[in-house]
Amino acid sequence: MATTSKVVLILGAGSRVGEHVARTFASQGYKVASTSRSAKETDDTSEAIHIAADLSDPQAVAGVFFKVKNSLGVPSVVVYNAAAATPKDAKNPASLSIAEFTKSLSVNTTSAYAAVQEAVQGFEQLPHTSSRTFIYTGNILNTTVMPALLDLGVGKAATAHIIQAAATAYSNRGFKFYYADERKSDGSPSYNAIDGEAHGQFYAELAEAGDVTPKSEKEAANESVDENEDDEEEEEEEEYEPPYTVEELAKLFLDFYKFLATLHYDPSDLKIPPPEGWAIESLPAAILKRKSTRVVELMRRLPYFREGKTSTHVHYKSKLVDYSDPAQHYYAGMRDDLFFDLNDKLESFDGETVDPAESIVFAWGYESGGHYFALDALHGEVTVDVVRMNLLGPEDVKEFFENLKKEYRDLKLVPCPGRETIEAEGVDEREGPIEQSEVMAQTQAWGTNLDWQFVRQIYREHGWVYAFRRVEAIRAIEKFMALKSEERGEWETAYL
Repeated sequence: MATTSKVVLILGAGSRVGEHVARTFASQGYKVASTSRSAKETDDTSEAIHIAADLSDPQAVAGVFFKVKNSLGVPSVVVYNAAAATPKDAKNPASLSIAEFTKSLSVNTTSAYAAVQEAVQGFEQLPHTSSRTFIYTGNILNTTVMPALLDLGVGKAATAHIIQAAATAYSNRGFKFYYADERKSDGSPSYNAIDGEAHGQFYAELAEAGDVTPKSEKEAANESVDENEDDEEEEEEEEYEPPYTVEELAKLFLDFYKFLATLHYDPSDLKIPPPEGWAIESLPAAILKRKSTRVVELMRRLPYFREGKTSTHVHYKSKLVDYSDPAQHYYAGMRDDLFFDLNDKLESFDGETVDPAESIVFAWGYESGGHYFALDALHGEVTVDVVRMNLLGPEDVKEFFENLKKEYRDLKLVPCPGRETIEAEGVDEREGPIEQSEVMAQTQAWGTNLDWQFVRQIYREHGWVYAFRRVEAIRAIEKFMALKSEERGEWETAYL
């Protein structure tokens, strides 16, 4: 018979839900094991362990359970909180690549199924007095179709079936399986307005109860919740003086956006806030609810670019966010959620924990290699998440923008409205002029060093960088693209 110590395993311990669940269970005497991609195992204690795990690999799940069993004991409660999504155009959900679909399905379903298998094996070793509860954090997508979130919906629907099957099959053994979906009091979905503390309280109630009929998480949220915070931490936060005021941060953004408007962004698309700032009603309410007063005020003071074909990408597969555009509100909230759930243990340059409430995503990346830019407004630093590759930074926001400017000036970043901005750091400068016939004579697929050297030449012939004639330069690029052979392909068109 396995140890009877109360152990909870949280797979996907992000800051929005997972950390609240961990704190609640710890307060009720549970030993806590949590996983995330960026977990630091050096923080382990006899009561809590942190395991670095990438749940896009279902084979990793067995190793997680093995480590928890050896370190703390067999988990009597398992919470699967990981999720993955690659948002696409709602009018073309089939643009989701097979690789993207497969990866999301692995996180949302296959690894969850692997966790169910391991949990059942563990529950069989525990006495009947143990909780033996499995909770999957779901949402409305198991019953509602949102074409832009095809991969997430498929995953939630499939796993809801797995949970229902397990709940039916194992009920006579006392094993409990739940698909948890937070709703508002009127039954409508909560979307981005998730209450992490309510999740923690409700999940603990499910684990500690016997045969229960779940009430909505929102009802749990309306019950008494301990909102006391550590007084010493509050005092430390009050004493901390951020390196930049809100006004200084907004000025840095405006300076950089004006710089972009001299290059490939259309100056007429630049939206500068009025002196009093953007009206609070014009900003996404779901995001405002979970951000600090400082970040909300910053969002009101930031400039934005209208989204369109003439002002598109700030980096490779990366688009600036316009929080003042109601059409972007839903997806902006979802991307903010996704960024901080995937990067749940961010730290400042000095090693301080980054609070998502003090941070904002100002550019979002899509597909592998896309760039997310997130500003930590409290510490004045930018972190870059290169999708499915690596995390860069943090870097002082002023230095970050200056370095981006230099990459543009030197054409190490090669932009073009309607096409993907290319990272050409490894492309050397060509000495002497390049004849178009030399470029046309190539047989390799488009994207050789000579191709980018020729694009650089066209841009410089049109006044790059300080007197850039954007419209003429883009016309010259498109004219050349029309002349080259179809066999070579072309400069990748961008997601608009």
